[in-house]
Amino acid sequence: MLDMVVERPRVIETTALGAAMLAGVGVGQFGSLAEAQSMWHADRVFEPNLSSGVRASRRAGWAHAIRQTLAG
Repeated sequence: MLDMVVERPRVIETTALGAAMLAGVGVGQFGSLAEAQSMWHADRVFEPNLSSGVRASRRAGWAHAIRQTLAG
């Protein structure tokens, strides 16, 4: 729906991983945030595969459903 590549991380607790990365930089485990970034790894990559017409149609359907829900 976004028409962009989405990378799902191997570690799904990204908030905790980010905190660990910052802590590692703070105590000298890593020399920089760029170096700490080596802890992040993609588990799966999702490529867009819907045509723009299908995507627009589904968004229109979603918007219609939202309008119906709010009107009800």
